[in-house]
Amino acid sequence: AELSSFTDAAGRLNIVQSALSRQISRLQEDLGVALFARDGRGVRLTRAGTRLLDAANQLLLDAEALRSLVRDAADEVVGTVNFGAH
Repeated sequence: AELSSFTDAAGRLNIVQSALSRQISRLQEDLGVALFARDGRGVRLTRAGTRLLDAANQLLLDAEALRSLVRDAADEVVGTVNFGAH
């Protein structure tokens, strides 16, 4: 989406363009919508693609916030357990 080119995006991801195209095609089939539209200058996001990108970015932010929450909680002592023997 950022590069407007599957070839450039594949290069950034260190995969071949055909593999990226197949993955995008599978995702579009799974969702039942077109995420990209091709034009003479490359590809651009459709409205559905833009919404997916926005939601995915929010999920990534939420996942990072969750990681921070869990890491912070790992350092907290919640209670005390005492063990004894007779």
